[in-house]
Amino acid sequence: FDIEYTALKMLNDAGKKMRDAGIALWVAGLNPGVLAMMQRSPLGAASGRERMFYNLDQVVVRYRETIRHDSVR
Repeated sequence: FDIEYTALKMLNDAGKKMRDAGIALWVAGLNPGVLAMMQRSPLGAASGRERMFYNLDQVVVRYRETIRHDSVR
C-alpha cells in the first residue's frame, strides 16, 4: 500500500542513471498510494505520469501506441 523511503530513493537514483544513459524507465503494478508518492518524487517529475501504470496491460497498450507513432514518422 506504500513504498518505503529508501526504496523510493533507490528507484529515483536508478531512474536518473537510466535517463543519463538514454533509457526510459516505465513502471507498472502501482497501487494508487504508491503512484501518488512516485508522482511527487524526482522520478515522477522527470518521467511524467505517462510512464507510470497500474498494470502491465496498460504498459503494453501505451508501448504499442508509441511504436506505431514512431514508425509513422
